[in-house]
Amino acid sequence: MILAAGFSTRMGMPKYALKLRDGKTFLESLVSQYLDFGCEKIVVVLNPEGMKSVGQSFYQPFSGVEFLENPVPEAGRFISIKLGLKALGDFRPVFMQNVDNPFAPGVVLERLRKNLAGFDFVKPVYLGKGGHPVLIGPTVIGHALMQPSVDKNFKYFLETFHGKKVEVEETSILININTPEEYKRFL
Repeated sequence: MILAAGFSTRMGMPKYALKLRDGKTFLESLVSQYLDFGCEKIVVVLNPEGMKSVGQSFYQPFSGVEFLENPVPEAGRFISIKLGLKALGDFRPVFMQNVDNPFAPGVVLERLRKNLAGFDFVKPVYLGKGGHPVLIGPTVIGHALMQPSVDKNFKYFLETFHGKKVEVEETSILININTPEEYKRFL
């Protein structure tokens, strides 16, 4: 699940459309990384404006990708998470990725997958600092879907479950682009 429903007010343009050095957008790159890893279904949650632009763009050639609209993105990220989980439709583990964290290296995804057994979620850390994506299991998925509230802070919600931090060597898990200055430094 790729979360891209924010308004990107600090960035001044949609983060999913930011380009990497190779010319791919953040969203294109993330979709490709997850498809290359072998994910069967990818859900991208966008705000209404994002749905208009993505629906008319070059993202359509990706098979196995479903675009969803969060009609009330101002309500926060939790509603996007619930919409995405509902669309996935089962209780298999789900990678959760913010579009402003544009990297999902296969080696990290595999380490997370291998370490989920016995835990409700796993997240990567580099030198003790947490990054993305987070892999959530069936217990977290079920509880998230049952939440009547949509304005929960997912980070605090996740802390109520049995999780594991998985140390990785890829610094890219820490990249988080929110402002034009961060984007310039990144490039």
